[in-house]
Amino acid sequence: MAQEINARQPLVSEKSSQNQGYQPIDESKVNWDKIEEKFGISKEVLEKTGAKDNMLNFGKSGLLDVTMLIYGQKVKAAARLQLTRLQDGTYSVLPHFVRKEQKLENAEYMGYTFTKEDAKALKETGNLGKVVPLFNIKEGTTEQCFVSLDKQTNELVHYPLSKLHLRESVGNVKFTPEEMALLKQGGMIKDKLYENDKGQKFMVDFQVNADRKNVAFVPGSSRQEVAQEQEQKAKLNWTNEDGSIKNLTKWKGIPLTEEQQKDYREGKSVKLDNYPLKDGTTATMYLMFYPDKGQPFASKNDPMQGKVVAPANESETQVAVNHQGKTNEATKKVDEPLQKGQVAPKNEKQQNEQKPEGEKKEQKEEKKQKRGPKL
Repeated sequence: MAQEINARQPLVSEKSSQNQGYQPIDESKVNWDKIEEKFGISKEVLEKTGAKDNMLNFGKSGLLDVTMLIYGQKVKAAARLQLTRLQDGTYSVLPHFVRKEQKLENAEYMGYTFTKEDAKALKETGNLGKVVPLFNIKEGTTEQCFVSLDKQTNELVHYPLSKLHLRESVGNVKFTPEEMALLKQGGMIKDKLYENDKGQKFMVDFQVNADRKNVAFVPGSSRQEVAQEQEQKAKLNWTNEDGSIKNLTKWKGIPLTEEQQKDYREGKSVKLDNYPLKDGTTATMYLMFYPDKGQPFASKNDPMQGKVVAPANESETQVAVNHQGKTNEATKKVDEPLQKGQVAPKNEKQQNEQKPEGEKKEQKEEKKQKRGPKL
């Protein structure tokens, strides 16, 4: 049996005469003092948070902490507030409290049962992605509606297709007639290049949102800033006009030798010792210019060989012999731990230790003969 999800709607739907055009709510018809008395939130607070303007334009506030008197006890709760028109023409507040996450699959909402795909769409995008027939018990009628999930309160919201006055553009994005038709069906317009007031560019998706009562960004769809012009400028910082790699004299404060500079310009990897890491330590890193990125990057792996290097404060041989149980042909008979950077015997004593046993015996006999017999 399908689970019934109740739809909580304003007492009287807001209606604007098409002859008059869009009109926000008349602020003089809102009893702000009564709202403060009932919910413990003042008009001034609503103004500071920007909630007042949203509410006067038939929208909701963001999540606010409200205080209500229930059975003589003050109770605090988080809710989004919305103005709702009463029978006498004045406006009161309809609170939308935060609910537990709803089980949407096979749940019934105003006569429509959500499928598995419907539940997935609502959770991922916040929108059903299509218009569906919903039954209005009060009016006794069925009409096509958009359905969205308010992710701040976990509340389902619907908006009739017949009331939708779809805007043709959002910022710099203008929708084609074909895209407008798709939006009216609940469909999604993907990968539109949107530029904000600061000149930043983002790839975003658009869809009609029942809570916003119009086309809006799909929550979570905003992807990495595109800023194609900025990317091009960044590439020019590292390359010459002919596309060749600009010379680099130092990286992260580490000076590059002339040979390293030459290798870098030729697209080869450059080994950098004592490279500063974020945790305050240093390591050996490899610097290289990546043509696909248009700029240099440093990594622990040598891009030319795919070789993982040891930290700069210990040489590979030292780490391998002292800590990993491995051997080095040049020092395999040295009993002492190798020192930093050591790859060969460091003194005559260690050199002798590396020699074959027969050769060591001969040397001992030679020394003995030179010293002569003990007296």
